[in-house]
Amino acid sequence: MTQWPAAEVEIVNHSGARASYIVNVEFMDGDGTRHGEGLASSSDLDAGQKSVGRAQGLGKFTGKLTCRVAQVSRFPTR
Repeated sequence: MTQWPAAEVEIVNHSGARASYIVNVEFMDGDGTRHGEGLASSSDLDAGQKSVGRAQGLGKFTGKLTCRVAQVSRFPTR
């Protein structure tokens, strides 16, 4: 089956101030070969607030993939 890889990402603001986040997710096969990347983001999360986003890959793949968080960027907001 050919699929567009995607991952549901929960973003939680553990800081004490409002912030926005970008989460980079990598999609890999069983051998660890990278087959794409997706992004999930959330804007203006208050302290302790969380949201759920979807990191969507941009290429089709046949077979089973796993995902891992590659990077999280946090941007304080006012």
